[in-house]
Amino acid sequence: MRLNGNVKRMATSLARLSSGSKIVNPQDDAAGLAQSMRLDTKVTRLDASISNNTNFRSMLQTQDGMAQKIQKALTRMNELAVLYQDMTKTADDKTAYDLEFQQLEAGIIDMTSKTFNGIDLFFTDGKVFTGDSSSSTLTMNNVADGLGDDGEFKIDLVYAANASGTELKAEHKAIFEKAANRIEGIITGDLTDEGSIDDLEITAAYMDSSDGVGGTLASAGPDGLRASFLPFIGSMYFDEADMDSMYGDGTLYAVTLHEMLHVTGIGTLWDSNFFNLIGGSGGTDPYYTGTNAIAKYNEIFGTSITQLPIEDDGGSGTAEGHWEEDETHLSIDGLDNELMTGYSESGGIAQPLS
Repeated sequence: MRLNGNVKRMATSLARLSSGSKIVNPQDDAAGLAQSMRLDTKVTRLDASISNNTNFRSMLQTQDGMAQKIQKALTRMNELAVLYQDMTKTADDKTAYDLEFQQLEAGIIDMTSKTFNGIDLFFTDGKVFTGDSSSSTLTMNNVADGLGDDGEFKIDLVYAANASGTELKAEHKAIFEKAANRIEGIITGDLTDEGSIDDLEITAAYMDSSDGVGGTLASAGPDGLRASFLPFIGSMYFDEADMDSMYGDGTLYAVTLHEMLHVTGIGTLWDSNFFNLIGGSGGTDPYYTGTNAIAKYNEIFGTSITQLPIEDDGGSGTAEGHWEEDETHLSIDGLDNELMTGYSESGGIAQPLS
């Protein structure tokens, strides 16, 4: 018996020595084991908290770096706005200033869509657990709202599923949000409510079926107009295969912005039945007579035109719904690579929105 007891005690001692732990079996010290488990759990939680803090700090540093770039861009835009008012500047000078201004603005919009491990840097709010009873809070910082004259115009995007039950992919939704932010930054003035809709509600979805890359790309336009003929609701339907292809080659943003501007009424409401007057409809040399557009064109180019040329080539989706691309109408050259012409550019050519 004594030998058996000694052997058991020897085995216990050897187990403790080999494990480095006083408690080898629960029955050795139940209270001590419970305390040890609580301490181990707390250490694990603290290690997780340290990891959270490290990730949160990295996210804030990334956000701060973006914010500094945005500040530099805004400072330069302010400078360009002053330079543009110089009466000694030529039309070419002003065109260059305007193009740089737009590129900086588009760059800011692009930066606001950046993510950290898939989390939006400027459109996310929430808490990060940093300890037993503490957390750090990240509040939403929508820097894009400061763009434009007043930032009041809002576009609400509603993502719908197509007939197959498929909704837009996350990367495609991000492009739609970016385009909406860009338009919100350049349209001034708040519109009267239309029922529960504030300014403009756009339904975005894939087409019910895809005809592959290079087929029918999209359909977009307003679906409901206010008494003023300004749209309050619209829709955009894209071919999924084309969206994947354009997302891969970097052209999806420009195309989405182009189509979304159609929903606001550009091109889609250029009809003599509405307030945007168009001449020559159905014939040659159609033209646009909107006073604001013509005044801005004359300001930039130092001209005194009274009409702007509209595309008369292409099918029903192109003709009479875009600026003239490459021909000379009414002694005015086509606008070539302007975003709202009927033909997209390739090879990374800038497509400014005038």
